[in-house]
Formats: sequence, C-alpha cells, structure tokens
Amino acid sequence: MGILSFLKKKEPLSFKKRCEIFWQAFIEKRDALSACISSPDSIHGVEIVNEMLERSQLKMAFMMGFNGEKYEFFFSPEGNKNVQFLTRCLIDMCPDIPGWLFYPAKQPSDIEKLTGMKVQVSEQVSASPETLFILPVLNEDSKKFDIKVFNEAFKILPEKDCVFITFLLLDEALGEYGTELFVGGLETVKEPLEGSIDLLTFRNRVEGYKLEIEFDAETTPDQLYSIYQVRPPEKEEYALREDVFLVSTSNVETFHNYRQKNVLADYGASYIFIVLDLSQFDMDNYLEQRDEISDKIDLEMQNSNDGFVVGYATGKVNCYIDLIIFDGENSIQALKNALGKSLPGMHGSIHYIEKEKQDVSISF
Repeated sequence: MGILSFLKKKEPLSFKKRCEIFWQAFIEKRDALSACISSPDSIHGVEIVNEMLERSQLKMAFMMGFNGEKYEFFFSPEGNKNVQFLTRCLIDMCPDIPGWLFYPAKQPSDIEKLTGMKVQVSEQVSASPETLFILPVLNEDSKKFDIKVFNEAFKILPEKDCVFITFLLLDEALGEYGTELFVGGLETVKEPLEGSIDLLTFRNRVEGYKLEIEFDAETTPDQLYSIYQVRPPEKEEYALREDVFLVSTSNVETFHNYRQKNVLADYGASYIFIVLDLSQFDMDNYLEQRDEISDKIDLEMQNSNDGFVVGYATGKVNCYIDLIIFDGENSIQALKNALGKSLPGMHGSIHYIEKEKQDVSISF
C-alpha cells in the first residue's frame, strides 16, 4: 500500500504582500548578492534572486549589475503596460538598502558599455550598436520616431529574430521606457537604406529631440494618458460603462477588459472602477471637479501603497474613475476611506473590472 502525500497549495498573496516579502528577502540576501556580482559567480546571484521571487510569488524579469559605485537592480516589464504599473509599485515600496539602486525598468547603458556590446548571431555575423542602421522619421502625430532597421544578420534571420535583436539593442541604447516613449512603428529590412544612421547616432538624435520638446526626464510611460472617443448606443437606460463616450487612460486595455478575465490575477492585483452619477457634478466645472477628486484619491492610495488612478471615462450618465489596486479587499477599504475624505456629501459605488467579480458592488 502506497503512502499518500498531500501537498498544501500555496495561498495566492496580494501583490502588496508579495512586495513586502520580496524586499525583506532582499535585505537578508543583500550581502550575498553583492558578493556574487563582484565575483565571477554571477550565476549564483541569479539563483538567489530567483529563489526570492519564488518565495514572494513574484513573476518578474530582472537584471542586475555594478556601475562602478553602486550595485544596480532593474525589474523589467518587458513591454507589458500592466506590469509597468506593478514594477512602479515595487519601487515605491522599496526600503532604503545602502549601496544599491533600484529601477522599475531597464535603464540606458553608458556609452562605454554600449560601444562594446555585441549580439553574436553566428561565427561570421553579429549585431552591435555600430552595425545596427536606422532610418528614422519623426511622426508628428505620435511624437515618436518610426524606424526602418538594417543589419547584415537580417539577411539570413527570420523576421521575429530581427525584431528581437532590434529591441534588445534599442533597450540598451534608450532604456525600456525610452524605447516605448520615442520609438513608434518599426520595420526591419534586408538591405541598407540611404540616409540611415547607426544606433549610437540615433540615440543622440533622440536625446536632441528630448531637449527640443523639453521632455521631463522623470516621465514614465504609465504616467502618459491617451484620449479616445467612443460612440455609445442610443437608449433610455444604460448598463455600467455602456454609456461611455470619452476615455482618458494610461492603459486602454483597462477600458477594453471590462467583464473580461483579470489580466493581473497571476500577480495578486486587480483593476477596479468608481461610479459617480453626473448629477452630482457642476457640469460647467466637471473636469476640474473630477480631477480634484481623482488627485485626492490617487494621493491617498499611493501613500498607503494600495494602488493608484490609471484613467477616467465620461458617460452620458456616469463619471468613471479607474484604479489598479494591490491588496484586494484591504485596498477597497482604503479606497472607501479615501472617498470619505475626498467626497463628503457625494455617493457612488465601486466595482471590479474583471468578469469573475462583475457583480461585486460596494456603495459609499
């Protein structure tokens, strides 16, 4: 007769709790990690971080190194807008760890590292910042550079590998956020194009453009909002969000994902929204009132690391304020407290975006 062993499945933790566990583990392993980075045994350092991530139930890509003065640790959203919100929270919750710098995304490499970088494709062919040639055209609508990219390796590689190498080198030159903020359309080509410049020169071009538009170096993609117009159906009564005609959001997925699967479920976070009947607003000053309410809520939620505002929607009947939350029902309670401070005399409700909890409605 065999022996049955029942392994208790780990209870999923909220994202806020995962962050707390990760940073406590980092403090415990700080010296060991520093020693690994300073020695040839860097693989052991990766193993240490992977164990920390597993312990805290965090699924995050990362990089680490030494800049000559301090150790550096980079989380990587890998181009995922939803994960950008999470890495931002991770950094907000980071304690002071002497000798270390932490970033929510890959930063641009210094010129010495960049000029010595090479992606070896085969024994004969490689790609580097000096051999990646870019034809940039500034798109006046998007305020980004649409680029066509060539490297000798692209003549023999499939398209997906060409794109992967391009983004790898772009992230090294511009940083992950720089690539997202200043590179729009991307096309790889099999032959060099007249007027092309190498990646190092393109980096200088982007830096010049940032000075030209007086770009705020502290700006990150998750802080930028886009505006979308929607045509709601003509009817007498609307379901929630069905009445929306104008959306302002830092992540349009939030709007499209209503009543869909929670895209943050694996991370222990959720998207929610507040509903306020428009009859409670002075419509001549609607935007000012909404922004004032939103700013107060955002500040309260950020101060407690419970979440932040990610967008708004205006409907024919309601005003909607979208948030990401990091601690489940605890964050809902924190939001209710914030609403009590910010909206004396007003009333509304709170709902989850995802379909699994679409019937959860909390009034305040």
